[in-house]
Amino acid sequence: MNKLSRFITAITETKSDIDRYFLRNLPGQDMAAIMDDPYTNVSLVYTCISTTARAIAQVPLMVVKYDARENPIPVATSHPWQKLLNKPNYMMSRGFFLETLISFWMLDGNVCIIPFPPNSAAGGVPQSLWPVRWKYMTPEKDGNGHLSRWLYKPNQGTSIPLEPSEVLHLKFFNPNDNVEGLAPHQAGKLPIQTLHKAANYNSQFFENGAVPGGVMHTDKQLSKTTFDRTKAQVNQEYGVKSGQAHKIMVLEQGLKWAGTGLSQRDMEFINLHRLNAEEILQIYGMKKSIISITGDLNFATATAERKEWWHGTCLPLMRLLVDTFSFGLFEQKNLNFDLLFDISSIEALHEAFAEKSKTAEILLRLGFTRNEVNSRLELGFPNVKWGDTAYMPVNMMPVNLEGFDPFAGGPGGVGGDNPNPNNPQDNPDADPTPPETPPQGDDEPKSAQLAHLTRSFEGQMVGKLKRVLFDMRKNTLEISTRLTDDFTPSMVNFDSNKVMLTRFVTPILAGTVEAGYQIAVTEKDSLLPEDIQVRPDIVSNYLVNLPKSKLLGLIEQVKLDLEKGLLVAKKDGTDIGRIIRDVFNQSMSKAKNTAHTEVLKALNFGIEAGSKLMEVN
Repeated sequence: MNKLSRFITAITETKSDIDRYFLRNLPGQDMAAIMDDPYTNVSLVYTCISTTARAIAQVPLMVVKYDARENPIPVATSHPWQKLLNKPNYMMSRGFFLETLISFWMLDGNVCIIPFPPNSAAGGVPQSLWPVRWKYMTPEKDGNGHLSRWLYKPNQGTSIPLEPSEVLHLKFFNPNDNVEGLAPHQAGKLPIQTLHKAANYNSQFFENGAVPGGVMHTDKQLSKTTFDRTKAQVNQEYGVKSGQAHKIMVLEQGLKWAGTGLSQRDMEFINLHRLNAEEILQIYGMKKSIISITGDLNFATATAERKEWWHGTCLPLMRLLVDTFSFGLFEQKNLNFDLLFDISSIEALHEAFAEKSKTAEILLRLGFTRNEVNSRLELGFPNVKWGDTAYMPVNMMPVNLEGFDPFAGGPGGVGGDNPNPNNPQDNPDADPTPPETPPQGDDEPKSAQLAHLTRSFEGQMVGKLKRVLFDMRKNTLEISTRLTDDFTPSMVNFDSNKVMLTRFVTPILAGTVEAGYQIAVTEKDSLLPEDIQVRPDIVSNYLVNLPKSKLLGLIEQVKLDLEKGLLVAKKDGTDIGRIIRDVFNQSMSKAKNTAHTEVLKALNFGIEAGSKLMEVN
């Protein structure tokens, strides 16, 4: 046997040994049964599907109609279609209906929705909508492989034939079938099975006292009676059973114990488990930070992952869902309705809105119209009549036209002998009506400006607050893990976090005060250029009270809540890490209200200062 053959033989024997040690104590498992129901058999699959489904279910689903300018106008809550979505059937609310729908879809790759009664009159509103899992639906195909009809068979009953137009079918792409979608767990069969086996092995390993298997050996020859008795005694007293771990083994006849099993460290168990878990997360489009796996993540990465999860996983699912519903419920009946999710309620996307607003300002300066920017960036504002007019800065001119005078006569000028096609005196066919200008004064309510400013500054401040709280939580968890039972909140110093928060929010509050000031002074009929700029002392007078604000008070409250939580933990034995996570989760939920309060205070301060200075009401 040459060296290569011996090497291949050694590798094969090693692999078989590892497989034998890894699976030696596992009970017989039907992997087909595991894959038929990974939702209840693999915890990570359950977490990925349920987290995504519950998140989407919280977003309001609206029935809308489009006006003459293609603006989506939500119908009233009393409208029959909206009432149907808010209460799809007598057993489900809107949220639970959506959660069920998304869960079935992500689990099976398919889900059907049956409007009842199936043969509703043209344009009529069904009485109810029912989500049906794929195992209860059978598609029948024609000779070309296209869907001809559905067979709905509930609970082993008689099959009910349904026309394709009577069933709404949500599915994932499947290259091997035109009708049936591909379930995600079919693509992730290997990592899901491996993760399940690893979890099962881990359980059996600790049942055995966390001690690998082994053999007994002796230099003496044992009689058959002694051998059988010893083997039966070891299996009975020290086998892998509940309550058998750590029992003392007494050996006789010169027997000695030698371990033969591979430990979890030898098998790189943790790394293998982590790689399998990461592959499953990728299959379901889940991000680590969403399910609280934050060990190697900083705040910036966690924030980016949260936005990416919404943009890359949740929003595409939501768009596919509304497309299917709109086609099945409205377009096939030629109804002028559509479905939309109100994504403005998604807190994780508020910071993205602030970034879009900056991009919108740049595009407007480049000459794009207000309605074009609104549509391109999906800002969600209604299109307005004056929004189709482009506006350019008045101080711009071509750099390659030396001596060009826009007010002089001649070619390219406005006056002189050169006719102006837009001037009725030069062109009889010109429109005598002056071009529309953006609404001024009462046409653009101050309340709308205030609401927009509040949302913008509030979104920035919430992002900064959560970043500071995230760093505080990570630091606290690291110290508590290192010190375990000796941990107390006094061991964590939050002074640096206060400094960081002050540095973060100072420019935001200063900008808010300035915005409020400018809203007030623009009410004055005649303004000088210096009137618009806020005086530095006005901003500094407000910021001097920042140390007493609720923003820094939120950090102090975290420390108090940690002290109370640890007292409870020591009494009832609650895990310290869980207490810390609960405290910071509560503080993060308070961040939005705190930011809202502080932004309004700063805005009102600026408005009041500007009003007094300009003597306007």
